[in-house]
Amino acid sequence: MKRNFILSACLLVMLLPIAGQNEPTAPPPPSPELDLFSNDISPQVEMMNRYGTYPVDLSTGLVDISIPLYTIKTPGGLTMPLTLSFHASGLRSNEREGLVGVRWRWICQ
Repeated sequence: MKRNFILSACLLVMLLPIAGQNEPTAPPPPSPELDLFSNDISPQVEMMNRYGTYPVDLSTGLVDISIPLYTIKTPGGLTMPLTLSFHASGLRSNEREGLVGVRWRWICQ
């Protein structure tokens, strides 16, 4: 009797539908009402886009981040661009900050 019960229980378990073996169903197409924010991108992608446009020095691997601030034009036709430049080699604990910040420098060419 006990053996018949165990065999019938095993047979019943084997005949149950297993959801893991079914074909996956395709998700429904998005409705236009719910697709309002399709152009939003994640913050990680935004940061890659922001810093992906800076040129990289291929010999050192450092990113050349420079921000043009102002261009001084003299009556004689001389121009002097003022830029802020960042040295991206990493911060040290005992490093002192300059006039414009740690690792930032003024450049007047």
